[in-house]
Amino acid sequence: MDPSVGHYVRMCARLIEGPQGAHVREWLHARGFHDATISSNMIGVDPSRLRLRRPKGLPTGVGVAATFPAFDPSGNLTYVQARYLQPDDAGRKYDNPSAALAPHPRLAFPITTQYRDVSTVLVCEGLPDALTAAQAGFPAVALLGAHTPDESVAARIASHAANRDLGVTLICDPDPAGRRVGEVLAPLLSRAGVEPAVVTPPGGVDLNAWAMRDPRWVDQIGPDLRAHISVTPSTSGREL
Repeated sequence: MDPSVGHYVRMCARLIEGPQGAHVREWLHARGFHDATISSNMIGVDPSRLRLRRPKGLPTGVGVAATFPAFDPSGNLTYVQARYLQPDDAGRKYDNPSAALAPHPRLAFPITTQYRDVSTVLVCEGLPDALTAAQAGFPAVALLGAHTPDESVAARIASHAANRDLGVTLICDPDPAGRRVGEVLAPLLSRAGVEPAVVTPPGGVDLNAWAMRDPRWVDQIGPDLRAHISVTPSTSGREL
């Protein structure tokens, strides 16, 4: 990853604490994200290219965006996605760095702010859903972008779960793309030695919207996935 990507992430994370970040903080809070989740995952604000200059190849900043960094399993920054708050005005929802600056990792591993005693990794479509799972205390993996999962993605997920002696649960959006993810990834994981559970949120919504609608969403996934009573704070933190 080019150093300019890390500089962009850190700058955006600093800006979210000030006046330019107020609107994005409100937007994140409205989606259920706590300040601890925002700071631990270095979520930030790109106030647009009119207010934040950047080198060629970084997200273009055609509008105000929330920036969602991606980390590897060891907590190292690998990538970032800018999510425009007004995607219709921007012409797209997400903006990414060029491959020359940061190769697309395809997977991201959010930082949890609390740990629950659970038996599974939740694999979600996109960082907002994976951050929702991580905030609830689950080890979480985000599938980034519209790429169809392949053998390498399945192998990485299976290895990540095996290293933690956990099962795998796919949280699939209730739309054609989400069903396709489940139909493709579940058999690939099976071939990699993991028999995943597949959960589709009710009501035609994604995991983030489901969690906002029903705080007891964890209990509805299934008895084998419910968190036990013990919840311990995470010591993970990010230096800005």
